[in-house]
Amino acid sequence: MDDGGLTEIGEGGGTTIVLDARGWRSRADFFAALLPALRTPESAGGNLDALFDCLVAGHLGVPLPVVVRVSGASGVPCDVADYLARAVRVFDDARRQYAVDAMMVVRDGPISAGQARA
Repeated sequence: MDDGGLTEIGEGGGTTIVLDARGWRSRADFFAALLPALRTPESAGGNLDALFDCLVAGHLGVPLPVVVRVSGASGVPCDVADYLARAVRVFDDARRQYAVDAMMVVRDGPISAGQARA
């Protein structure tokens, strides 16, 4: 599946990842887009516990800070939308509990290039 992902590494460091959720039908689709974009180890599991572990253990192959922007989420099935909300909380928990400089934002519509860098 073409995940429509874009990873940009800024001049001053930091990473913006833009993912297009319009074709996602399952949690597996989300992880198939997210994990390669974060350049996690191949052994990273496709679940929220593993995502949290990668965040707090520093198992990301992209420089921090990381902003993951998910667009086109209005068309995903309800269970995937609920899972995306939980994934946002995983990023928030890693930031709050372990000062991991990473966040995830989910939007219904497309994200423009200017919004991706903001």
